[in-house]
Amino acid sequence: MKHSTEQGLTLLEVILAISIFMMGVGFIIKSDAVSYKYFDKGQVRQQMMFYAAGLLEAEIEGISPPVSVDFEPFSNFHAVIDTSGTDDNVNRFMNLEKVEVTVSLTSSPTATESVSLFTYRVRR
Repeated sequence: MKHSTEQGLTLLEVILAISIFMMGVGFIIKSDAVSYKYFDKGQVRQQMMFYAAGLLEAEIEGISPPVSVDFEPFSNFHAVIDTSGTDDNVNRFMNLEKVEVTVSLTSSPTATESVSLFTYRVRR
């Protein structure tokens, strides 16, 4: 029978294997956290889109909608309704008025975090 001089793994090999394993687990956890962050961002943008659509519809119907509310999830949104804008290319042919609603987050009012919807209506 042959006897091997190596009886098991050395401490250095065990530490190296554990560190490689931990780096792999770290990358998986980090990618999972990033995916949840972007999923949440998409959900918030969808809520902003629904809020802007409701405000735009209310403005078109002639109801003066409140641009800020106190109930969740819309309490973090700030809306601006602009009825002064006109599109010269369209206004040349018809008497139309552009109605635009821009909704942004109050916690992050950067341009990339806002949603803008617009439509046209006949001037009153």
